[in-house]
Amino acid sequence: MTNITSPRNTEPAPDEFEQRFLQLAGNVEVGFMLRDLGSPSVLYASPSFNKVFGFDPTGPTPNFSDIRSRIHPDDLAAHADAVARADTGERVQSELRIVRSDGELRWIRFNGSPVMDERGTLVRVAATFEDVTERKNSEIALEESQGLLQRTADALQVGLALRQSNMPRFLFVSQKYIEIMGLDPDLGTEPTIESALQRVHPDDRDGVLADYMGLIETGASAQAELRIVQPSGDIRWLGVTSNPVVTEPGAPWLLAASVEDITARKVAEEALVSARHEAELANRAKDEFLSRMSHELRTPLNAVLGFAQLLELEVSSASQLDAIRHILLGGRHLLEMIDDLLDLSRIASDQFELSIEPVAVDELILETIGLLQPMAAVNEITIHLDPGHGTSDRYVLADRRRLRQVLLNLLSNAIKYNQRCGRVDIRCVPNTESQLTISMTDTGIGVRTEDIERMFSPFDRLGQQSTEIEGTGIGLALSQQLVISMGGRLEVASIFGRGSTLSVILPLTTARTLGGDHHTTAVDPGAGSHANSTATLLYIEDNHTNARLMRAVVGRRGNWTMIHAEDGHIGLSQALNLQPDLIFLDLHLPDMHGIDVLRALRADPITTDTPVVIVSADASPGQIERLQAAGALTYVTKPFDVTAVLRLLDQHVIDPP
Repeated sequence: MTNITSPRNTEPAPDEFEQRFLQLAGNVEVGFMLRDLGSPSVLYASPSFNKVFGFDPTGPTPNFSDIRSRIHPDDLAAHADAVARADTGERVQSELRIVRSDGELRWIRFNGSPVMDERGTLVRVAATFEDVTERKNSEIALEESQGLLQRTADALQVGLALRQSNMPRFLFVSQKYIEIMGLDPDLGTEPTIESALQRVHPDDRDGVLADYMGLIETGASAQAELRIVQPSGDIRWLGVTSNPVVTEPGAPWLLAASVEDITARKVAEEALVSARHEAELANRAKDEFLSRMSHELRTPLNAVLGFAQLLELEVSSASQLDAIRHILLGGRHLLEMIDDLLDLSRIASDQFELSIEPVAVDELILETIGLLQPMAAVNEITIHLDPGHGTSDRYVLADRRRLRQVLLNLLSNAIKYNQRCGRVDIRCVPNTESQLTISMTDTGIGVRTEDIERMFSPFDRLGQQSTEIEGTGIGLALSQQLVISMGGRLEVASIFGRGSTLSVILPLTTARTLGGDHHTTAVDPGAGSHANSTATLLYIEDNHTNARLMRAVVGRRGNWTMIHAEDGHIGLSQALNLQPDLIFLDLHLPDMHGIDVLRALRADPITTDTPVVIVSADASPGQIERLQAAGALTYVTKPFDVTAVLRLLDQHVIDPP
C-alpha cells in the first residue's frame, strides 16, 4: 500500500474557512446578508451590514421586518418589487433610501443575487448593501445645479451652448438656443454643431461664418452678426459670440457660445437708414424748393422794385414821387416777408447757418436805436436806454447780423404797437455770471396772458391785421427761433392795456469781437471819373423783364454797352467772341445751371480772368458760398439795389490808353 495524498492539498478545514470568511466580512465596507427563499429570517448579516443600516452589532441578527422598517416610506414599494423579483431568481439592482434609528437619511445601493443548490434549484438569496450617500448627494447636487442652469438659460432671451473644441456634440444646450436656431427638439437626438451651422444663410457662410469659425479654431473669442434660415423659410438675424473656457492644462478647451435673435434691431437699423435716406432726400428737396421759391418770388419783385428805383431817380413831380415811394415801400415789405418766411423754413430744416462770435452789446443796441429813431420820431415815441448796470464793454456770444435782426424786430414792434407819445425802455442786466438779459419795455397795448403763446405763431397778429399797423406776423416767430439757435431764449411779460416787456437772454463772454459786419466801401452812384471810358457788359439772363431792367440801369452809364444772352450756351459763345469787361450771370437758366456756366468761363483761358457777378434771386448762404468758391467775384441778390449795380459798373470800367 502506497500513500498518494498530495502534500500540496492545503484546503482549509471547515472551521478555518469560516474563520477566513468572517475576517473578510468584517473588513469590507459593503454589507451583505443571506436569507432563505421566502423566509423572513436572515441566515447571516455581516458587520458592515449592521453598520450600513445602523443596527446594533452586538444585538440579535435583524430579520426581514427590521430591514423593511428602515426603508424610507417613499421607497418601500420599489424595495418590495426588487425583493419579489429576486425571489424568482432574477438578479436585481436598485438604489433606495433608509432612515436610521437616529433619523439620519442615507442612500443604499442594493444588489440581489440567487443562490442555487447542487441540483440548480433556487434555495436562497444573497444581497449586498453599499452606502452611496456621498455619491448620490453629489449627483443630486449636480442635477440641481444643471437644472438651475437649464432653468436660468431658458429664462434668458439669449441661447446658450457649451461644447468641446474637438467634439461636434454639445455638452450643454439651452432650450432657447434650440428655439432661436430653429432646431427640432423632437428629433430624438441632441443637436450638433453641424446641424446648427446648416441653418446659416448661404450668403453668410463663406464670409461672416468662415471668419467667425476661423477665430474659434484658434481658441480666440469671436463674435459676428449673421442670418439663419429657419425650417419655415423665415430669415432671422442672429448675434453670435464664442469664448474659450479655461480647463486643465493640456486638455481640449471648451467653447461657450451664445446666440441672440437681433432681427428686430436689424429691422430697426434698416428702417433708420431708410428714414435717414428719406430725410436726406426730403432735405435736398426742401433745399431745392427754398431755392426755387426764393427765385420765383424775388424775380418779379426785382422788376417791380428795380423799375420803381429808376423812376425815383428820374421823376420830378411830388405826387408821382410819392406814388413811387409807396410802390417801393410795399415791395420792400413784401420782400421782408419773403426773407422771413425763407429764414423760418431754413431753421426748420436745419439749413440755417450762423456765425457765432463775441458781439458788443452796447454798440449793437445804439446801432439799432439809430436805425429806428426816424420811425420812433414819426410815432412820437421816446426811446430811453438805461446806461447803468455795468454793461459797458460786455459781450454776448451771438451771430451779430442775426442779433441785430432780432433787436430791430423787437424795437420796431415796441414802437409800432405803442401808444401815441409813448416810451420804450431798453435795459441790459447781467442776471447771472454767464448770462445777459436785453429787455425792451413799451407802454403800448399789451397782451392778455392767455394770448402770449400766440405771439410766436407765424401770421397770428392777435387781431391787429385789421388795423393800419403794418406787419406780417412772422417777425416774433423768427426772432424766437433765431435766439434759440444762438443758444439763448426769448421771454415775454405783458399786462393788457399797459404794455409789454420782451427779453433776450444770451450767453456772456469776455472776448472782444474782431470787427463785426463788413461793409463795402460806398461808391458815388453818379457817372464817376470814367465818363469817357467805354466798357461792355454781358448779361446772361433768361427773363426778358429783368434784362430790360438791367438795360435801363446800364443806360444810365453812357460809357457801358450791354449785350444780352438768353441762355447759358449763347452766353458762353458771346463771352468768347466779345470778351466783355464784366459778366452778370443769372443761375436759373433754361439750358444749364449758372454754376456750370461759371465753371466753363473759369476753365477757358480767354475768359478765366473776366470778372463774373452772380445776379440771382436764389439767396441761400450755401449757394453764395459755392459760387464764390467756384470763382464768382460777388453776389447781387434780386431784387437788387440799382445804386449798388451802378457802383459795380463804375468800379469795373477800364480807362482807355
